[in-house]
This record gives sequence, structure tokens and C-alpha cells, in this order.
Amino acid sequence: MARFTKNRWTSAIIPALLIHIPIGTVYCWSVFKQLIADQLHASPASVEWGFSLAIFFLGMSAAFAGPMVEKNIKKSALISMVCFVVGFAGTGVSIALGFLPGVFICYGAIMGVGLGIGYLTPVKNLMLWFADNKGLATGIAVAGFGLAKAIASPVMEYLIGSIGLVNMFYTLAVVYAIMMLVGFLLIRRPAGWVYDPATSYVSRVSILKKPVFWGIWLAFYINITCGLALISQEKDILHDVLKAFPQYAPLSPSAFAAAISGIIGLVLAVDSVFNTAGRVGFSTLPVLLDQHFGTKTVSTTHGLTLSAWAFAGLSGNQLASFVVTHTPDQAHRYAALIPVLIVLFIIALISISLVKAAGKRVAVA
Repeated sequence: MARFTKNRWTSAIIPALLIHIPIGTVYCWSVFKQLIADQLHASPASVEWGFSLAIFFLGMSAAFAGPMVEKNIKKSALISMVCFVVGFAGTGVSIALGFLPGVFICYGAIMGVGLGIGYLTPVKNLMLWFADNKGLATGIAVAGFGLAKAIASPVMEYLIGSIGLVNMFYTLAVVYAIMMLVGFLLIRRPAGWVYDPATSYVSRVSILKKPVFWGIWLAFYINITCGLALISQEKDILHDVLKAFPQYAPLSPSAFAAAISGIIGLVLAVDSVFNTAGRVGFSTLPVLLDQHFGTKTVSTTHGLTLSAWAFAGLSGNQLASFVVTHTPDQAHRYAALIPVLIVLFIIALISISLVKAAGKRVAVA
């Protein structure tokens, strides 16, 4: 047993995946959002706030939970499991009752808190166990967050078709509870690591006063905003692109719809795979924060940076919707979104380049 608890794969990587794969299913929202709207007789736009609130509470809970994660990783893993599972199951209850505010509360607020704390919990632990390769270790685990969409989407589709929308939430809540419970039982700090309040505490105000933090925050915010802007419109973009191909003209309306659905499904599956792979690069954020602020306070600084995710959750969808609806040429309304995103990415590149330059000056000094 002693050898088992000293294994960095069973104490860090596996529990990180068991926590991140369940919470990563938040990006499966598009699978059932229309079904929720239909069942609750609500507009898709109003239901969309469930997802926006989930991302907002993810970022804000991470921003405030950093010190708790630093001090007690077991406690944070347990809170994450309880909030996520209760929120996920509560969403099913709210749908069954026809209570839309319940979806906002359960999927948005309660589950969102579980998302933020759960996302943050394994990161520093991985950096401690894999001090020789921090970026790769956090990348493998954080990739589980992206992998969740590829795994869970078809499972959700099958369960909805076989047992119904509400029972899908109940069934997966049990599955995710078991996964996250095992992750909670396995996760642990390396032997000899002791929490030291004197060196682990950092004032949030002192972090917020540093320009380098805001450079990192801005780049991260723009990255997530652009990503969510595309995710929120990806099915519609693909649908319009495919309609532009004349070879589909001879098809009957039903065959045309089936062809589009099949191709969209394939493209979205590929998108999920690349989303997973991209998160190995996404893992550079905690390593970057480690370089500028130190490992001892990385949970706090990482949590504060994740607040950018919260605000991106509120602005990404709305940005895409604004551009699409205010484009004069509605035939090319989705194409109009691309130049806007390019400009934003240029700003992000400038911001992170300044951060890199600041890091070099510190290293020389």
C-alpha cells in the first residue's frame, strides 16, 4: 500500500483525469440545450444563460478557491465532487419540474462552483509530483477536460434516446459521482510536502498590482472569448458552409439534412480531438505563472487568472451573436466573425509577447 501511495501516476495523473473528465462535460451543453428549451417551453436564448453562468461561476470560484486548494487538496476535491454532482442531478430535477430558474441555479451556479474548484484542484499537485516536467504533466491531465466532450457527447445522445433527457442527467450523475469519489480517495500530495502558511500565502492585491499578471490575464481572456464565440456558432457555421456546395442540390430535403448532420457530427468529433490535443499547450498557463510568481502560490495565482474564463463565458457567446445579427450581408454573417477574432488574437499575441519580454528582463536581472 505504501508503494501505491508513493506512485505519482496513481496519486496525481489518474485522480486528475477522474476529476477533469466529468467536469469537462460542461462543453457538451449543445447536445441537450435545445431539448431543455423544448421541454421547458423556453427560448434557446434564455436557456443559453445556463451555460454562460456555469462558465462564469467556474472562473469566479477558481479565483477565490486558490488558498483553500493550496492548504487542503482533499477538501477541495470533495467540495468539487459534491457541487458538481448535486448541480448535474439538480439540473435533471429542474427539467422534470419544468423550472427554468432551477437550471440556472443547478447547472449554472452549483455545478459551476464544482467546475472551478475541480479544475484548479489537480494542477499544483501535478506540478509537485512532476517537478521535472510540469508542463507535460498538467497538459495530460487538463487534456481530460477536453477529452470529456468527445467521450460524453455520444453517450449522452444514446442515453437521451433510450431513457430520456431527465434520466440521462440522473444516470450520469451517479457515474460521475463514482469517478470523482475515486479521484478524491486517490489524490494526495508528495511525501514530505507540508503546507506552510508563511510561504504559501500571497496577497491577491499584490498580484493584481503587477502588470505582468494583467498581460497574462488579457491573453487568456481573449483566447477563451474567441474559442467560445466559435463554439457557440460552430453547428450553424458548418450548416451554412455545407449548403453552399452545389453537389448537394440533387439530394432530397431529407437526404440533404441527413448528409449535413453526418458531416457536422464528423467535424465536431474531430474538433473534440483537436480540442483535447490543444489543451496540452493550454497547460502552459500554470507553468507560466510558476515562472513569474513561484510554485508555492501557483494555486492562488492560477485561480485569479481563471477569473478571465468567467468573464469570457459572459462575453464570448454574446460577441458572436452581436456580430452575426448585425452583419448587413446575412448570407455571409458567420464569415464576418473571423476578422473580428483575428484582431482579438493579434491583441492577445502582443500582450503575451510583452509578458515574455518581461520574463527575460527578470531572468537577466
